[in-house]
Amino acid sequence: MTGTSSRKVYDQDLLKRLRSVFLLEEAIIARQLDPDFNRYFRHMLHKPAVFDIYFEEIQYIAKIGALSGHVLDLAAGFGVTAICLRALGIEQITCLDLVETKVSTASKLANLVQSDRISFQLGTATKTSFEDSSFDGVLIKDAASHFSLPSSVYAEVSRILRPGGRLVIIDDRNALNSRITLATQQLWETSETGSPEELAQLGMQKSFTQMRLEYLMRRFPDLDSVTVNTLANQTRGFTCNMLDRVVQSIREGKRIELEPIAPCVNPETEIVQEQLIDPLKLAQQLRRFGFSARIDPTMQWDPESWKRIGGTWKGILRRQLIHLIWPIQKIWPNLIREMPVFIVVAIKHR
Repeated sequence: MTGTSSRKVYDQDLLKRLRSVFLLEEAIIARQLDPDFNRYFRHMLHKPAVFDIYFEEIQYIAKIGALSGHVLDLAAGFGVTAICLRALGIEQITCLDLVETKVSTASKLANLVQSDRISFQLGTATKTSFEDSSFDGVLIKDAASHFSLPSSVYAEVSRILRPGGRLVIIDDRNALNSRITLATQQLWETSETGSPEELAQLGMQKSFTQMRLEYLMRRFPDLDSVTVNTLANQTRGFTCNMLDRVVQSIREGKRIELEPIAPCVNPETEIVQEQLIDPLKLAQQLRRFGFSARIDPTMQWDPESWKRIGGTWKGILRRQLIHLIWPIQKIWPNLIREMPVFIVVAIKHR
């Protein structure tokens, strides 16, 4: 199989086995994979049509990014995307994630659906164990908004991609979209101060403010409760390591020079909680690492977005026309602002 050359060429048996997993009872999925798999993919469970849309999106991403050969799925999560890519005919896929539970679950899923030529590794995106120029493509799906050191990640991607290799970034945190910005700010507030019920919907047991509070109490038992509570509430975006430096500065009577990593960060894991990304600035940033980058239209568009910019096209016709008018500079920035999800395709030149 050549994979991305045709929408009709893919491993239907593998796809059927993967689809069947989402039809299992949640108790079985929790036992065979992981309970958090149910939470993350709840919108797809027992909904074959939704699964098919997900697969179609991966198919679209692989085609528009011209992914082929040996592809790294960076921050691969539970491995569903990687298995879809394998079903599309991508020759070899390596999955990397820094969460052990996701790596082990992804490996279980691949074994369950009998998917070959996929490997799984635990590690960080800023410093991998891969050799120079060892990949033909890198996919970062719904993960760029979680990077605490994005420049370090893109420098590492440039190192491990061969010249001419493709980097495809897709994310749903477009900073230029006002609705996404508002929804993201609400998510940050829930992560920081949400109720147990609200936090459970995010797969969290404690708020980030509570995490910082408990860390300060354990690490610095001599601090009074007023100071601890004040620090916990005033250090959003700080990691536990940064809290150590904050307390040291306070004790030495020095000015606190540290800045938050991002507006909302898990202080224990240092994973950013849905950071907003300006796709135009991202494309410019990638050029500094030897890439030429472009912003492509996503597969699905919100009809309301088209009304606001004067468009009325739908479905396939709409997608074909947008590819034709995309280079027109007059409309291009307006279209990017209206996209809830953006795709950046970058080619390494050096």
